[in-house]
Amino acid sequence: MSEARGVDEGLPFVSERVFFDDVNAHREKAERLFAVVEERVRQVVPEAVVEHVGSTSLPDGLTKGDLDVQVRVEAGVYEHARGELAAVYAPNPGGFTEEGCSFKDDATDPPLGVHLTIIGGKSDIQHRQRDVLRARPDLRADYDALKRTFQGGDMDEYRNAKDVFFNRVALLESCRSS
Repeated sequence: MSEARGVDEGLPFVSERVFFDDVNAHREKAERLFAVVEERVRQVVPEAVVEHVGSTSLPDGLTKGDLDVQVRVEAGVYEHARGELAAVYAPNPGGFTEEGCSFKDDATDPPLGVHLTIIGGKSDIQHRQRDVLRARPDLRADYDALKRTFQGGDMDEYRNAKDVFFNRVALLESCRSS
């Protein structure tokens, strides 16, 4: 995938492109890497709840081929956990409230995203999204249809559409539980 480069650098803007593949082609590597990451996180933040989230945690469908890990901690442990994760992983800014932050490691296979959130906070959503998609094949199919429309397209546009999709899923789920 290409990197975004700014016009201020005298280069034309090139947006990041998104590509999807069948999750089954990536599951084994993702599960192996998850075991390594989970052990590493538990060594430095033993009170963390470490969750395999994202498309590689689903039973079927499409994925970008990366591994997403959510590290959930109580508010009193958040700054400690943030410091420990920052010592191991590169920052990956954006996408979270003040109650969450992301890190990445593009050198792993698959590429890794680690998302630190406060349990019960505004950003503590990925594990719930995963659980809803696991339980609802119809929503997984809708999510895959969304991905197909962005195959080879602009990553930012895909992320915006994905946010809209998950906002709709949250609304549907809140109506079901009422």
